[in-house]
Order: sequence, then structure tokens, then C-alpha cells
Amino acid sequence: MTGTNKLTMELTAGDTLEIQFTATKGSMQMEIKEPDGDTLYTGNGKGISDFAINISESGVYSIYVEAHHAKGRVHIQQKGEKKDAH
Repeated sequence: MTGTNKLTMELTAGDTLEIQFTATKGSMQMEIKEPDGDTLYTGNGKGISDFAINISESGVYSIYVEAHHAKGRVHIQQKGEKKDAH
């Protein structure tokens, strides 16, 4: 993969993003921005590859992935806040 991809996700406070991000060849960079434009996460897919990010603010989050002659994996899954049944 070579190029830049952007996606947006509507998230709610209390959600969790479960992320698998691994660069096995070339270079990859991922950045996740909060609704106000602040950077929530930035990384290169090396080192820790499976992690979770807790969402504290509801809104639209932007995710950017930039790759140069890269191979790897980017998987992002949204998990909603667990509600107690009454």
C-alpha cells in the first residue's frame, strides 16, 4: 500500500476503539483525531500492535492512515458502552 486513507467514525462517550495496527514492511503512520481536532493517538504500527482507546467525548472522530510501500494490518472496531439491565 502506498497513499493516504481517511475515514470518520461517529463515537459516543463511553465507547472503546479496539485497534490492531501492525506494519510488517515499509512505513505506516496512523493518527486518530478527536472531534475538536486534537490528536488522540499517533503511531507507526511497530511495538504494541493490539490496544484499546477509551472515548471520553461524543462526536465525529477522524482516522488517517498514511503508507509508503507498506504491508501490514489496520483493524479498528467500535465497542459500545455496556449498559446495565434494570
